[in-house]
Amino acid sequence: MLTREPLKRTRPLANSDIDAALIPICELVQKKREQGLLMKRNTAALAGHASPGRPAPPAGGWLHTSVVQLYLRACAAYGLPRQRVLRETGLSEQDIAPTDGWVRQAIVERLFRHRLALQPAPIPGLQLVAQFDPSRANVGMLGFLCLSSPSIRHFFDALVRFGQLATNLFELHLRHRPGATLWCVQMAYEDPQLISDNEEWLLASLALMIQRMNSQALREVHLAHPPRTLDGAPHPLYQQVFPAPVRFNQPCSALLLNPQTLNTPSTTGDALVFDTLCQQAEMSLTANGPPQHLLDRVRHEIHALLASGRVSREDVCQRIGVSGRHLHRLLKVHGSTYQALLDEIRGTLVVQQLSQTPADIQQLARMLAFSDGKAFSRWFRLRFGMTVAGYLRERVQVGGVLE
Repeated sequence: MLTREPLKRTRPLANSDIDAALIPICELVQKKREQGLLMKRNTAALAGHASPGRPAPPAGGWLHTSVVQLYLRACAAYGLPRQRVLRETGLSEQDIAPTDGWVRQAIVERLFRHRLALQPAPIPGLQLVAQFDPSRANVGMLGFLCLSSPSIRHFFDALVRFGQLATNLFELHLRHRPGATLWCVQMAYEDPQLISDNEEWLLASLALMIQRMNSQALREVHLAHPPRTLDGAPHPLYQQVFPAPVRFNQPCSALLLNPQTLNTPSTTGDALVFDTLCQQAEMSLTANGPPQHLLDRVRHEIHALLASGRVSREDVCQRIGVSGRHLHRLLKVHGSTYQALLDEIRGTLVVQQLSQTPADIQQLARMLAFSDGKAFSRWFRLRFGMTVAGYLRERVQVGGVLE
């Protein structure tokens, strides 16, 4: 299950069927780019390549069957064939490949516990990651999104925004501290063994993806639990799999990144393919979840409030007619939060403004409804990993607008 992280819920069909639905999108974009025809994004022209509608996920925890199939193939590479797994767990093909495409959390946990309880040699998740290259094993819409991400920040935003396309068994969030950004992971399990095992393979897969995008981005890996040991020392798998030093017993399990690399163009990304797939992912979420227009409504109200010079979650809730707690629940279904949407809009507006006029910190602070220039500058540094002046210098160096 090494690739579960950037790989996300795509559809209740076979992996080959997912690829067949998405690869034409990438081929069409590439062909038009080569012909010099795709001067503007044309969603309508590409909509015909979108995957058909899929059943909505069930209540509770779930993981898309395409990820489970990938996990079973990884286990088979370690001498744990599919039929043996089913026999020893008491599961059926219907359990791991249900018609609606969503494998329930209880079944997922049974699969994982079986692997970890094998005697005489359990198979930790890190061992599966060591066997596969996550950047090549990803399939499905979210997998393609992550592989085409133009920058590490786009990569993170895609995981948060479209994570519901694969699973709701983990959440990612950012924490900032001076000179560093933490990508923290929180698992939706109660069993400490499952939590630690899943944190390890998920962070390892993310770390390897990030390493391919920018080899200077990852500084450390933090794990909230003690290490697996071999002969009294941390297991050599940690050094073998993670492309950065690993620290144990930390406040949270996370990847510690250099914030100045978050917006640096990726060596593997493709902005045009990424934007096209984002449009398809939005369509997929619209078809399978609560009314997607909620996000657009919240964005609209935030824009309106920013124009008035003041914005708050309470004001947005009042204009929409819901409580703060209910808004939080509704946005969580879409993998978002009020603060994430506010930061997204502020980020878009400030990029537009800096591309048109000279930087005026106080004016920008007023436009984005910050209390003062210092608050704006602090937010800008956390959001973009650099000062306004540094942003403008780097934009000139790369010859374009950084996002």
